[in-house]
Amino acid sequence: LGLAHVMVEDRETLSQALARREAGLDMADALHHASYRDCERMASFDARKFGRRVKRLGLLPRVFAPI
Repeated sequence: LGLAHVMVEDRETLSQALARREAGLDMADALHHASYRDCERMASFDARKFGRRVKRLGLLPRVFAPI
């Protein structure tokens, strides 16, 4: 990310996603979760595994499964 020729659309989201990746989320989940950082909750069809991991790490927003 520090390379002059690399352009990042949303540096804050990407930085937060990389930190969440290091905390234990996979990169796709980390990017989705960071994109919803200003929300109270987010829906995911992978809420069992992903939601449990988010809860265990104490991250916000919480993840729930839509019904």
